[in-house]
Amino acid sequence: MSDHPPLAPQEGSGVEPAQYALSTEPHVFTEQELGEYREQDRFLPIANVARIMKSSLPPNAKIAKDAKETVQECVSEFISFITSEAAEKCHLEKRKTVVGEDIIYALYSLGFENYAEVLKVLLARMRHAHSLAQAHKKSASGEFSPSDPSELALQAHGSGSGDDHDDDADEHDDHDEDHDEHEGDDDNGVEDAEGGADDELELEELEERFKEVVEKGRYTENEEDES
Repeated sequence: MSDHPPLAPQEGSGVEPAQYALSTEPHVFTEQELGEYREQDRFLPIANVARIMKSSLPPNAKIAKDAKETVQECVSEFISFITSEAAEKCHLEKRKTVVGEDIIYALYSLGFENYAEVLKVLLARMRHAHSLAQAHKKSASGEFSPSDPSELALQAHGSGSGDDHDDDADEHDDHDEDHDEHEGDDDNGVEDAEGGADDELELEELEERFKEVVEKGRYTENEEDES
């Protein structure tokens, strides 16, 4: 586009100045334009919904397409419902970030206490696992730091006086240190594997507890309907 401003219309050209001027008002979308956006774009991926549904069914069970779409719409609406309540709390407290505690507060406020209790445990476990992962990452990045004893020994060996006997002794010490460090790494690997197995068992127990809470809530609702 040219940097020069557009020329004014000449007299007798039939172009009104108001029509020629550029509009600065925001564009208002029509119903037809809004309808062009697919309904599925506002929902969770149906593949993820179907995978969660299959995890609660026998291996040989099948799920119809309309059932998947119904659950997809309900789950997406439920998430929007809970998130809007949590966002309202953030707005009142003048915060811009919705955190896990806000979601738990929203569940309590809307009457989903059974879900909130389980999610409190899951949130604590998730944060604990995240902190362990960060600590492991920091320790892994510092394995080859200059303060490492083996690295300092190699530097001292490189700047030695050249005595063959001293060099052989240094190499023997370095070999022993490397062997000790290798054994320490193996022990740490075994501890990490055992810790990971414990975490998996605890997560499985939490999932079983979550399913029990859901089934208990359904049983309570059925009793209320029968009464």
